[in-house]
Amino acid sequence: MPLNYKKKYVIAASIINGILYVPLKTVSLLFLIKRRTTKRKILVQDGYRLGDIIMMSRVLFNLKASFRDAEIHFITSADACSLLEHCRWIDKLITYKAPWAFGRGIISPVIHFFSAAFKLSSERYSMAIDFQGDPRGTALLYLSGIPIRYSLNDFHASAFCTRTWSLPKQLVHQVVRYEYLLEKITSSKLPEFDYPLWPQQNMDNQRAFVYQKKKPLIIIHPGASFKERRWSCNNFALLIKLCTEHDLDVILIGSTHDIPLIQEIIEITNLQIKFRTPSFSELEYLLQISDFVVCNDSFAAHASWACRKKTAILFGPGYPHQVAPFTGNSFILWNNKVLTAPFDQWTGVADIDTTQADTVFNTIKNNLAV
Repeated sequence: MPLNYKKKYVIAASIINGILYVPLKTVSLLFLIKRRTTKRKILVQDGYRLGDIIMMSRVLFNLKASFRDAEIHFITSADACSLLEHCRWIDKLITYKAPWAFGRGIISPVIHFFSAAFKLSSERYSMAIDFQGDPRGTALLYLSGIPIRYSLNDFHASAFCTRTWSLPKQLVHQVVRYEYLLEKITSSKLPEFDYPLWPQQNMDNQRAFVYQKKKPLIIIHPGASFKERRWSCNNFALLIKLCTEHDLDVILIGSTHDIPLIQEIIEITNLQIKFRTPSFSELEYLLQISDFVVCNDSFAAHASWACRKKTAILFGPGYPHQVAPFTGNSFILWNNKVLTAPFDQWTGVADIDTTQADTVFNTIKNNLAV
């Protein structure tokens, strides 16, 4: 979204908030005074991107550790609530559909926005943390009457916050932003994180799909948020053929939107390839039992990283300068090269299909048993 649009939003939202803040706060005090509690409550808000939210485990763990006496409430989208429903460091999930997620129309988004602000005011939070730094999100916290509001000041969020921090230019990835903000709030360096990174924390075996593993399993997710960031069907099909020729099993995964893409890949291979459109719990299960994961820069890459699985992540056309968390078991492929950290030395533009199937397969073969 253009920066000038956000500036206009700040001005408009400031006027609306100035008019409605006092009446809503007065109603909150008159009718909800009995709901006062000695238990401290902290509200956490994020930008509703699943790929980033799944990588919040370390931050949520340390937030809970820093405020042991407080309840941690998390406001986010319905999909993100499903992802986080078993997270042990969140005491309450609040489903919220942001106004810009409604598409067309004005009345419904506005009603939903102020209704959410009124409900949040009834919780009487002592503090709120917005990890995105978007004034559209911090405006909701301001209108809810939360006395202490922390955020980043990337997009002029300071208009609605009691304290913001400007992010150093080298900290570009969202997960690094999370950690930077929490370190500023707590005035301490985040300790090491030894718990599983996957936030679901649901290890039951009651799943509709159970895979009988007999040989090394390669999970492939061909989807991406943008077409130009998606490796071609022909390349994925060639990679699958190479895997099956070398006695590796393959399962294609994706969302319901990826089904036509998956079916096209299977038709090109002319092989009987298994595919799944897994739930979050089933996705965790598949990643945990896999030996290697191949995907574009997408939610699957973040999920695989959270499960600490060996992953080949395909980048293009832009260079992978925002992959700070992708370390350890992750192999970054761009312009037919397997890159090494620091990734900021790689600049320019290269079509994602510049990376060849042989290069990806060799990455799998060379690291499968390592």
